[in-house]
Amino acid sequence: MRCGLCEGAIAVVSGGYGSPRYGCVRNSKQGAASCSNKLTIRAKVADAALLSGLQAFLREPHTIDALTSLLSARLNAGITARPRLQALRVAERDVLRRKLAHLINAIEHGAATPALLNTMRTREKELAQLDAELDALEEPLAGRLAVIRSWVRNQVSDVAGILSARPERAKAEFQRLGIAFTVSPVLNEAPKPFLRAVGTSDFSRLLAGSGTDFTTTVASGLRPKQ
Repeated sequence: MRCGLCEGAIAVVSGGYGSPRYGCVRNSKQGAASCSNKLTIRAKVADAALLSGLQAFLREPHTIDALTSLLSARLNAGITARPRLQALRVAERDVLRRKLAHLINAIEHGAATPALLNTMRTREKELAQLDAELDALEEPLAGRLAVIRSWVRNQVSDVAGILSARPERAKAEFQRLGIAFTVSPVLNEAPKPFLRAVGTSDFSRLLAGSGTDFTTTVASGLRPKQ
């Protein structure tokens, strides 16, 4: 979490182990001259609000739609690239076969040193790996792929469920999804001042692989108890 005014860290600034409270670290340590964000909130209140806001966002239809489209595009990009990948792997395999043939020829002519034998075994493993990759690339596919929206929804629900059922995993899950919250004081929108948390993340990390950014915003109102 970062302070929306000074961009410094939001962390526990008071309360100790009994009732810790989040607040701007700069304000807490250096005073208002450093940052005017003096609002604090109990950690258990903030944590619950942030988790609830994230869970609600993950389950929204537009989130599911965006992730479904992203996954479809990524899978179909792989299909489009298949011919090029196959050609590259075939060329690599031909080169590797020639190298292996040279090694075998050298061994047959009496140059069977330990180093040469180890190199041959390495080349054989590399060749087997290339053969496996080519077999996978040659598996038939019936045209373009359509991602089932309900499957994506179930995957997202699993993540949201982890955050709810196992709170101790929330921090690790937040880090995996690249979630960062900016916490800002709001002074004039309600009878009492409160903190607003706005989070951003690359939710494409919910899907296998990487390479396409899908950044969005999660907002939660955090009302400090004075």
